[in-house]
Amino acid sequence: MKYAKFENEKLIYAPKVLKLSNEYEIVNPTKEQYLQAGYKEIVYTEQPQEDGFYFTSKIVNKNSIPTQEWEKHEIEELEV
Repeated sequence: MKYAKFENEKLIYAPKVLKLSNEYEIVNPTKEQYLQAGYKEIVYTEQPQEDGFYFTSKIVNKNSIPTQEWEKHEIEELEV
């Protein structure tokens, strides 16, 4: 998904069919139609690379813009 919004700090992805009223639906909405409905384009960032670590992605609310952030995790060695 490219568009999303936050409601009560909960991430809501934009649907493929945008319902503007009980009788009006837009199939494959344009960017402008998503923006008018309150959705914003998600800002994606490049995944970091670092030896000995892996990264997980999450979308956060940064100044009312859904933005991808990366959480760093250490790779633990398994003892055999």
